[in-house]
Amino acid sequence: MNTDNDPQLAALFAQSRQLLPAEEFSAAVWQRISQQRRQQLVFRLALALLLVVLEWLLGAPLQQLLELMTQALSQSLFTIDSRWLELALTPINSAATVIAAGLLTARYIYRKVVK
Repeated sequence: MNTDNDPQLAALFAQSRQLLPAEEFSAAVWQRISQQRRQQLVFRLALALLLVVLEWLLGAPLQQLLELMTQALSQSLFTIDSRWLELALTPINSAATVIAAGLLTARYIYRKVVK
């Protein structure tokens, strides 16, 4: 082993042995924590403001899109003459049911193949 000490390394270790005053250290830590909290608060407020503006700008178009999707997905697949039978089969006689069944089947197959 080499018994000669590297002067730079020795200087770093000497600096690390120096004790920081407890009050200064605590004050520095609390200042950093307060600064990070302020930054998080500003970021969250900016994000909330951005979301409110986007909702205000896109509210009406999104509502119209959702209404169109609701009308399209609730269309009956088959015409049923009996009113009572039509009411009984309404939950399974729609485009949404076909899409949901397809997605559930795809998920089932995916889980069987992957796992």
